Amino acid sequence: MDINYVQENPKAMLRHEHAASMRLQLEETLGTFHGCFFATLYLNAAVQRLTFGYITRSSTFNDVRFRLHILKPYSQPGNEASNYFNFHTFVRPRRLCYSRNCQCPMHHTELIKYSKILTIAVAETNAGKKLHTVGIVDALSNDQNAVFQFKRSYEDQELSRYTSIRVKLNLPYTI
Repeated sequence: MDINYVQENPKAMLRHEHAASMRLQLEETLGTFHGCFFATLYLNAAVQRLTFGYITRSSTFNDVRFRLHILKPYSQPGNEASNYFNFHTFVRPRRLCYSRNCQCPMHHTELIKYSKILTIAVAETNAGKKLHTVGIVDALSNDQNAVFQFKRSYEDQELSRYTSIRVKLNLPYTI
């Protein structure tokens, strides 16, 4: 008789624990934060820059995944978006669709695993008030799209938090 031992995968265990914690954090934030908010996402090892998701009351919970709008990085017209690991400027279309299986030209929601939602871009002040850690960049926004990035006062903190969780749960950055 052969006995095959199961080898533990520490990163998989950490991702599983993170997913359970993230689901609870999302539920709490949706219940206590007024309005919509953003989250940072890990898509795959090839995407070095931060990816953002847009979460509203219409975002839905599933057993293993969460439905939200995954947003594209900002780029100047005619240029490719940066893949630099600290790049955190992104675009949210002003017209979004929340219907599933819709064929309209607006931006639609997608499913993402809880383990791939790394941080929620909301901070709490000393007085207990919750606020966005990202802000709109008026100079780059227009009638079709709003452009956002981390607020200067939260930029270093949010980038460090994202990077440490990304490396802890997934693969390190490639250069």
